Amino acid sequence: MSAFAGYLRTLRQYLATPHGRHDARDDAAALARIALSCLLVAALLALARGLI
Repeated sequence: MSAFAGYLRTLRQYLATPHGRHDARDDAAALARIALSCLLVAALLALARGLI
């Protein structure tokens, strides 16, 4: 368990730096784009299924 706590501590320290905050924002934006793309594809498939 101490190794996991070490990883979390290191991650918190990295996110406290300007570079870490920038990376976290970029990662969050990418995840949001991926989620929206998946929702759009699911909506289009549901729409196409209804039209057939």
